[in-house]
Amino acid sequence: MKSEHEERRLTTILSADIVGYSGLMAADESGTLAQLRAHRKELIEPKTAEYRGRVVKLMGDGTLMEFGSVVDAVLFAVEVQRVMAARNADIPKDRQIIYRIGINIGDIIVVGDDIYGDGVNVAARLQSLAEPGGICIARNVYSQVKNKVDFGFQDLGDQSVKNMPEPIPTYKIWWGEKPAEPPIAKSRTKRPLSRWPMVAAVAAVVVIGGTAIWTLFPRETAPQIKAASLERMAFPLPEKPSIAVQAFETSQTDRNHRFLAYGLADAIIANLVRTPSLFVIAPHSSLRDQNRGSRPGDIAERFGVKYVLSGSIIGKDDGVTIDAWLIDAVGGRQLWRQTLEGRTSDLYRIQSEIVAHVRSTLEGNPLSAASDRDNTGLPSHAPHGESYAYLLRGIGHFRNSTPADNKQAAQLIAMAIESDPDNALAHAWSAWSDVFSIMMGWTNAPEELLQRASASARKSVSLDPSLDFARWALGTTFMAAGDHANASEQFRRGLGLSPDEPNLLAGAAKSLAFQGAALDAIEFGKRALRRSPRPPDWYLWNLGIANYFARRHDDAIAMLEKALIKSLEARLFLVGSYIRSDRKSDARLQANEIFQEDPAFHIARYMDRTVFANLTDKRALATDLLAAGLPEFVSFACMLEPTIENCR
Repeated sequence: MKSEHEERRLTTILSADIVGYSGLMAADESGTLAQLRAHRKELIEPKTAEYRGRVVKLMGDGTLMEFGSVVDAVLFAVEVQRVMAARNADIPKDRQIIYRIGINIGDIIVVGDDIYGDGVNVAARLQSLAEPGGICIARNVYSQVKNKVDFGFQDLGDQSVKNMPEPIPTYKIWWGEKPAEPPIAKSRTKRPLSRWPMVAAVAAVVVIGGTAIWTLFPRETAPQIKAASLERMAFPLPEKPSIAVQAFETSQTDRNHRFLAYGLADAIIANLVRTPSLFVIAPHSSLRDQNRGSRPGDIAERFGVKYVLSGSIIGKDDGVTIDAWLIDAVGGRQLWRQTLEGRTSDLYRIQSEIVAHVRSTLEGNPLSAASDRDNTGLPSHAPHGESYAYLLRGIGHFRNSTPADNKQAAQLIAMAIESDPDNALAHAWSAWSDVFSIMMGWTNAPEELLQRASASARKSVSLDPSLDFARWALGTTFMAAGDHANASEQFRRGLGLSPDEPNLLAGAAKSLAFQGAALDAIEFGKRALRRSPRPPDWYLWNLGIANYFARRHDDAIAMLEKALIKSLEARLFLVGSYIRSDRKSDARLQANEIFQEDPAFHIARYMDRTVFANLTDKRALATDLLAAGLPEFVSFACMLEPTIENCR
């Protein structure tokens, strides 16, 4: 008879363990534990939340997880293995933490928070069959995901394993470069090219500037691609031409060019955003690892766009070959393909060519004059080639959002500025790198860092007042200092240059909220989220704060709770929203966590450095924080009006 607390259900189980864990602990116990904690905090926990998984239990070197979606489980596993390979790149082999992962769909018994049953046991056996850094899945998993993800699958046959009465039909997942043994199934196929079409294509080559080779496919003969489904679009298609840019592919072992590839794609997006006639998905969303190599139709459906730009970079020494192709995902056809060769010092020119051709194709205007190529939204001062290559690599590191990557990004950006002191974009990125460190709590000297960020942002604006990213960087420094009036002015100027730039929209959401325009702020925040459906946490913070000021406390809680990482300010507004929603226990729990992390915190410190345009808003937040049990440290009246008599 089933226990009254026992539950059965069908679910996706993921089992992972660390290769050679005992040896790692024997060699360096504290170092191994420190690495493991860092991986869990910076990678495993955020990705678990992103893919809606649940950690059932941690078992020293093992992890047992449950997912409601088998696709989410596979995407989670592949991304973890990809990121772990990158994180291990600079670590000696004898100190690397390497996971093996197994995934199964099975019936489980649920007792409390734990799960049991053959479904769990099969996942554990699959994990033991995986290679270090690899993933093995059961046949039932393969059957569910083979046409839904863009990875390869290799049939390993029926595998006999310990304590299992029957062999397990097993598949290996592969990604990146093709393994030596051909997989039995791939979600993307390539047709062999016959000789005559290739000869015809060569005859149609157009050489631009001596280094760019263009292959333009007429619409009636363009390669056919599986079309996206309008019914499966996550969002309605915008009225104007809409596009998402994927991270350019690189060799899995080419770590240096991998960062360069992300930086190049980010820069292309930033320049396309400045074209008012286009709708462009932000890099925070489209450049995520799980989108690499995905079918154009899947990308289009995921973000609600018609066009997808993809590409690849092959590099050796200082030379690069960049291949880019533009897909009409709804029509299921390739519009054009471009191959460019040069040195890394040519990246600015190569990027300009790609941006110009995307614009001309989507706007329906022929690219016939040099003036057309110049109008791409690029900074007015073209940075030196070496400087721009440093900057793109820095941007590529920055996207990982870890303290180590942010430090590496800052070093590369500093090298870009040293190579070209007039590189306005590099100064702006330097400012944002410092502000981001402050936001994430990665510095012990926030005031010093803020002064440096402000100087960098002002330098960027002075070098190129027409650069929207410079205006945004300066606005963020004002916002970090609590000066929302000046922040709002910079965001307004930036939006005058680039009305749909998502970072500017998200920044304006917060600054306008503090200026007493909460409903306008919410609209800006929603526009930012449509352009970045999988946003960085600070987009959610800002929209949550705007909802608090608009008295939409349930919406504020939804936004602020959704953020995987929460700044101190975001947590304060979450406390306030809990109080206003009569969730006092949640408010006190959050307040206790704030006080435990910073025993010196008091409400007046935040209020003193933050400018509220509306005293009523300031009083409301202070009242909510006090109700949650956060310390005041000065009289309530003085905290709200420090200028009145007898106040400090």
